[in-house]
Amino acid sequence: MRITVEPKGRPEHGIILLDSHEQWGHDPFPDNMAFLSAMPEGWYDSLEQRNSPVVNPQGDGSYMPLRLFTSHRTVTLHCRRSQHRWSRQSSSLADLRFLDLLNSLVTQRVRLAVEDGLGRRHSDGILTQPITQSWPGVESTRFTLILSLDPLKLGDPIAGTLTGSGTLHIEDNGMAPSLPSIHVDGPVTSLSVASGGHSVQWSGNAASLDIDFSDLTPSSGSITDDDLFAIQPGANSIAVSADRTAKTTLSFCPAWR
Repeated sequence: MRITVEPKGRPEHGIILLDSHEQWGHDPFPDNMAFLSAMPEGWYDSLEQRNSPVVNPQGDGSYMPLRLFTSHRTVTLHCRRSQHRWSRQSSSLADLRFLDLLNSLVTQRVRLAVEDGLGRRHSDGILTQPITQSWPGVESTRFTLILSLDPLKLGDPIAGTLTGSGTLHIEDNGMAPSLPSIHVDGPVTSLSVASGGHSVQWSGNAASLDIDFSDLTPSSGSITDDDLFAIQPGANSIAVSADRTAKTTLSFCPAWR
């Protein structure tokens, strides 16, 4: 298992966590590396449901919620930074640099990425508790990270590309809906993407175009129809209508709860 905790947009200031020294396999250890003392708590657990049935005052049973929502994901990482006489990790200066990296993660939006037998999945969030540190002995430094993350775990991006108008066929191997993003290499004056009876339409005049369905704010021009849709688990067909030479790329990250 390999875990990284990185500030958004600044991966060089992140830390690497491995589940064993043997996984690294050679020296020297990077200054930003440490090791897990236990499996990450909360990453593999189900989310807490925020809705609950409401008692029916005039009959048996309860009213069921029309929509179901979940809470954020809380992940706790118990870690250690072991020192070995043959490694750079035994340097007190390297330890201080590592503590600087840890402390710099506070008040920043971070990305937690976990690589295991299922592949690589990530979720964004913040550190919600102070980083606790202890020195139980001269050979190790122990610390704990507690993160509040977005509910969904996202995989690596999947993309489909089409020139002009037609239908994109995309397979989503995730288990939760995922909002896509659109990039068009123009010139482009109009764009329509539709799936499952929902459509998003754009009008303008641009050499290129970007639309993220999470906020529907185009890089230029204006949205004329904002009936957005999500990529569903399984097979998806997306109808695209655009200028004849425009190259439209739809991308998304498979999602899991």
